[in-house]
Amino acid sequence: MPEGPECTLHAEFLDAACRGMQIRRASIMSGRYLGDGATPGRGAPPDQWDQLQSALPASITAVRSKGKFIYWTLRSTAED
Repeated sequence: MPEGPECTLHAEFLDAACRGMQIRRASIMSGRYLGDGATPGRGAPPDQWDQLQSALPASITAVRSKGKFIYWTLRSTAED
């Protein structure tokens, strides 16, 4: 399990490598979110998966971390 400093380093690396790039599509290839079930994380996509899909393509504006949580901020370019 990585600790906070390792997560910060990963987020900084990803931010430098990915900022400004576009995400054109996203798919769930395997794992607990794969399937058409009713409970997210138990064979069903995460909450708001459809909202993410409709916002694509999206530009990566930043990759940040808060403790052990790494998150990406996106700007939808679907309307541009």
